[in-house]
Amino acid sequence: MGVYRAPKEETVLVKLRSKKALWVVLGTTALVLPLMVASAQKAKTPKFDVKAGIASYKKIGCAGCHKIKGQGGKIGPDLSKVGKKLKFDRIAKILRRPPAGSTMPALKKSKVSDQVVYNIAGYLTTLK
Repeated sequence: MGVYRAPKEETVLVKLRSKKALWVVLGTTALVLPLMVASAQKAKTPKFDVKAGIASYKKIGCAGCHKIKGQGGKIGPDLSKVGKKLKFDRIAKILRRPPAGSTMPALKKSKVSDQVVYNIAGYLTTLK
């Protein structure tokens, strides 16, 4: 059993009970966590529809600022090869929460469903 003492705010006790279970005690809360680090790192990409992604990209107005293969606006970055540079998860995160200082509007959950974001991100990952 190993004990890790965190800064004053918290104490963490970690105890390996077997090869398959890890007990973690945080204050008075105990959690049993399976050792599934490898499977967690290989998270599946959500399903998406490229055709629906193209339609949503146009409907939402992304092409007003972004250029793809010579077509579109000039305000935002050219997305012609974005799929070569960024993975699906990163593109989806940028769509939901653009980088600080960006003029790109966020696709908020209250207005745009996760599936629409997945479709757009999926479409953009095909651009290589």
